[in-house]
Amino acid sequence: MRKKKPAWPADIDLAQRFPHPTNTSVVAFLTNGSLWSAHSDPAEEFYFGLKEIPDAKVYCPDIKSYAYHMAYTPHGVIFGLVIGLSSIYLRLPQSQEWAKSNCRNPFPEMGPEWYEFLVNYDRGFSSSKWLRRAYDEAVALT
Repeated sequence: MRKKKPAWPADIDLAQRFPHPTNTSVVAFLTNGSLWSAHSDPAEEFYFGLKEIPDAKVYCPDIKSYAYHMAYTPHGVIFGLVIGLSSIYLRLPQSQEWAKSNCRNPFPEMGPEWYEFLVNYDRGFSSSKWLRRAYDEAVALT
């Protein structure tokens, strides 16, 4: 069986670009051959929340084609993603109880600590507060 190529040409080197061991499952998810895209509504909310985290880095393989958006720490630990029409995905290894009770659902395809939040739908979700929490927890992994 042939291995699928990443859909976005820029994703070919994603595993080398983000080699931290905690990124393995999310990189595998993103490079499984699907063309992951993101709507501007959750992307705006994502970038709004990231404004308050000056050390956070962002990556988008093709912004002109509405590709997904990713946030990561200076050490390369991925902690947030925007995929789809209304979802922000956050890695929350230390806040799993809150996430389980306040988000749409866990997202084990990217790892056991990933959760999907629907922008404007999930109660208690504040992009700046929870992106900061996800960032701080990702920094603790380094």
